[in-house]
Amino acid sequence: YLMHPFICEGPSELFYDGELKADVSVKRRRPLRDSLLTFWPKREYPVMFCNIVGKEEDMRDGKKHKGSVDVHSKSNLQEAEKALQIIEVLLKDHKLDCKDIAVLTPYAKQEKLILELMEERDKKQRTNGRERQETKN
Repeated sequence: YLMHPFICEGPSELFYDGELKADVSVKRRRPLRDSLLTFWPKREYPVMFCNIVGKEEDMRDGKKHKGSVDVHSKSNLQEAEKALQIIEVLLKDHKLDCKDIAVLTPYAKQEKLILELMEERDKKQRTNGRERQETKN
């Protein structure tokens, strides 16, 4: 599989009795940007785990997200905001594209919350860009 061996290790042990292996080409892969060599907490593992203190919410909280979400799904606004903050660093400081970034979460509600926050950020940036353009004219 085309995932980093460190990322592959967990699912391989949990679900495939250690049989799931990362493709050998992945080990030879260089980072998308050299600046990423100093981004990760441990150079050899392109993964970041963050301990975020926040409030977990489930579907009973009454908050609606775009699309349908399983009734048992959960979200955490503080975690979503931290994910967005890290994404922004990768986009701005390391010149990555959104397609180069993966945020893994076991909850559909958390995924939808992160996507909604990204949409809000993009909308705000477009609005601010138009306002700056109008003041120049």
